[in-house]
Amino acid sequence: MADTITLQVARYRPEEDSAVSFQEYEVPCPKEWVVLDGLNYVKDRLDGTLSYRWSCRMGICGSCGMTVNGEPKLTCATFLTDYAPGPVRVEPLQNFPVIDAASTDGTTTTASGYVESVPAGTYELLIQQDGNTVHQSTVEVRTCEVTDVRVRLP
Repeated sequence: MADTITLQVARYRPEEDSAVSFQEYEVPCPKEWVVLDGLNYVKDRLDGTLSYRWSCRMGICGSCGMTVNGEPKLTCATFLTDYAPGPVRVEPLQNFPVIDAASTDGTTTTASGYVESVPAGTYELLIQQDGNTVHQSTVEVRTCEVTDVRVRLP
């Protein structure tokens, strides 16, 4: 088992580039780490400009949904070791406008740098690829105390 793995992360900087580009980061690859852990490592230790969204880390809310090696996945439930020796390509979910990095608009949660509360209630989460629903769940929101996230309700 490799000690590290390469993440190829989509980056979108509209003030600098006209299109999405990919940046590579070498991250630790312990057996218990998921893709979200790798992204958090990048943000915390390698590149604080990386922007993406996540909330519960328990596979419930769906806010960490991203395209991993071409497949829609919840990054909190997708183990890095499943992609060893790498690389692991991380992109925004398809069919949503890109805001920056691995963040998209058009879902209930988008990265923004602001904190707003979410009204309590039940929401339907659908992840679609090529017009087909590939993941569907119901999310019950009780409170939202997540940093670096703005919630947009339809």
